[in-house]
Formats: sequence, structure tokens, C-alpha cells
Amino acid sequence: MIKTLSEKVKVCIAIEATTAETYHLLSSRFPEASAFWRDLALSEENHANILVVGAGYLRNDELPEFIVPDSQELIDNTFRLVRNAKDRVRQEDLSLADVLNLGLEIENSTAESYFQEIMLGETDNPIISRLQQIRKDELTHVKKMEDFIKKTKITVRGMN
Repeated sequence: MIKTLSEKVKVCIAIEATTAETYHLLSSRFPEASAFWRDLALSEENHANILVVGAGYLRNDELPEFIVPDSQELIDNTFRLVRNAKDRVRQEDLSLADVLNLGLEIENSTAESYFQEIMLGETDNPIISRLQQIRKDELTHVKKMEDFIKKTKITVRGMN
């Protein structure tokens, strides 16, 4: 069981790291929004680091199983999504509206893919508290993107 959980956490770390890399690329590609993307990238790097620490707790049997999703397929699909987004940013000439759509898709997927409902509850467990912070940050990222879209009046799919 630990091996399976460990593999899932490794992929979750890769999701966060890949998302950070994508946002760093966007920071250099869109100078007018550089600070916006850099802020998100640094936050994603922090998430990866938190998960690395969590993996250490997992090796010591201190990480509760319920915080890792049941579905390896869900985690793998999210990783594919962020990898494909990074590839698109590298290879295609995307508009700021296009990359904001990608960002929203990533943030909505990662916030949902590896945090269970139980993660919303109060806890005294410091490990779970740190992981809950990642979930809150992902939701904050969505809000930041939506606010940025409104402020810049960029037309993005699914938003008025």
C-alpha cells in the first residue's frame, strides 16, 4: 500500500513542478503579465516542496492515506493535462486569453484531483494543515486569474 501511495504522491509533486515550470514560461513570454505568472509559479513550487515533505512523512507511515486520491487514473490525467499545457506554451503562439484558459483549466483540475472532501474539515494534524493550504492556494489561484481577466478585460471561454 505504501508503494502505491508513494507513487501517487510522486506524480502529485510532478504536477505541481510542471505547473510551476509552465507559469515561469508564461512569465517570460508575457512581460505585461510577468509578475502575475511569476507569483503563481512560486506558489506552485512551494506546493511541490510541501508534497516532498509529505512524501517523507509517508515513508515514516505518518501520512494518512485518505489525503491521497483513490484514483491513479485521475492523478495521471491531471499530470497529462499539465504536461500538455506546458508543451502547448512551448510550441504554440498562444494569446494571453489562451494561456489564461489553460491556467484556469490547470487550477480547477489540480485543486480537485488530489484533495478529498475531508481535507476541508478542521484538523490538529500539522501535515494535513499544510496540505489544506495547497488546496486553498489552488482556489486562490483561480480567483487571481479570474480577477486578472476582469481587470484586463480579456475575453476567456466560460467567463462573461
